[in-house]
Amino acid sequence: MGMERSRIRFVHDANNDDKKDRLFADCRGGEVDVLIGSTQMMGVGTNIQTRAVALHHLDCPWRPADLEQRDGRIIRQGNQNPKVQILQYVTKRSFDAFMWQTTERKAKFIEQVMHGDLETRSAEDIETSQSFNMNEVKAIASDNPLILEKAQADQDLSVLESLATAHRRSQTQTRQAVDAANTAISSYSRRIPALNDAIADRTETKGDAFRATVAGQVFTERVEAANAIREHLGAAASRARVTREPVTLEALVTLGGHRFDVVVDSSLGVTKANLQMQAAPDDVFVRDDAFALMGLPGSHGVVTKMENALAGMEAALARAEQRLDAAQRDKVTAEANLGQPFAREAELQAVRHKVAELERVMRGQDSEEEQGEPQEEITTPVAPQAQATETAAATRGHQDEDESALWEQAWDEWETDSDSPSSPRTQQQINAEGSQRVRDALAARHQRHSDHGDSPSGPSHQGPQMS
Repeated sequence: MGMERSRIRFVHDANNDDKKDRLFADCRGGEVDVLIGSTQMMGVGTNIQTRAVALHHLDCPWRPADLEQRDGRIIRQGNQNPKVQILQYVTKRSFDAFMWQTTERKAKFIEQVMHGDLETRSAEDIETSQSFNMNEVKAIASDNPLILEKAQADQDLSVLESLATAHRRSQTQTRQAVDAANTAISSYSRRIPALNDAIADRTETKGDAFRATVAGQVFTERVEAANAIREHLGAAASRARVTREPVTLEALVTLGGHRFDVVVDSSLGVTKANLQMQAAPDDVFVRDDAFALMGLPGSHGVVTKMENALAGMEAALARAEQRLDAAQRDKVTAEANLGQPFAREAELQAVRHKVAELERVMRGQDSEEEQGEPQEEITTPVAPQAQATETAAATRGHQDEDESALWEQAWDEWETDSDSPSSPRTQQQINAEGSQRVRDALAARHQRHSDHGDSPSGPSHQGPQMS
């Protein structure tokens, strides 16, 4: 079987635009089976997706964007294949794990900057997240199944903690909604009766029934009343621009059986005026730019606007009643959701425990790896004479100098014999032979003392126990 050599191409052979265009055309036309190239050489402008069936990542780049750029060579509009393969190659216990880990960390940081809405996190989000795939590849490359298991557990924990955070924010917003509903209910419960009373106290101003009082002066003509209002508004506006503080003219105008206060405020070069009815200041008012509200001399626009506000009290009452009903419904809904526990709290705690347990086990593994491979039970003796003398003194107490000399002589003989050519022996065999040599020498000495009837003081000693 195999593959024709001519159908395997290397993009770096196309060292100019004309050659590259012909190469890409061959790829689209089915003349090339395998195209090998670097991320830079096969980046933007590489339109070879028509017949592409598999993309092979032979290494891990340093930037998450490079992975996206590579995948874009095959996951691209114009590909004739309904399904494609993307394969990543890693070497166990190699630098690949660090590469994938570094790229994963960068991808996570970028995602946190670009996507700040934690409430939209869901299982589907995993498929659009490159960081999870990188974490998985890193785990596979490390040749440790616990790392792969922990990678999945970390991802589950991240999703659940995001959902828990969203739940806490939702509860905070619910409490705020209850507070806002209570404030609205209190306000409209006060304003609705005031509007009902204001409607009952309203007098007719249409036609010849018009009658207005401005600063204590009675007017029966709208133009004259408007001129008087304009004069007082102009003076208040000038004062507000100078003092930069609101100017209030209480009960400046009486119209339709109700008194109107005037508040003029100048800020950032804009002067606003508000004519509000004392009985219902939040619902019956005329508010506009002070100079637009005054109008031109001889006009009566400001008076007409005030009459329209008086005539619209029924509509204001209807709006207040609707908003009161809405606030009461919002309060009921919010209170029903207030205090609800996080539905997946038990699952969150279980995953947290799992992650902590995996970390504990993996720390134990790391400690074992740092200690290296299991060694022989006894290390190669260093300065055996000193070790023998020290062990004998610690076990037997104070021995006479003859016995110490015997220990040193036994170890010297053992060292000399162990250095001579012989059949291969393990370190454990060498240590056992040295210990036996010392024990034999001590036994011979004790036997000599027994034959002469003077055994040495102190308990008998069997030499250092080495295995």
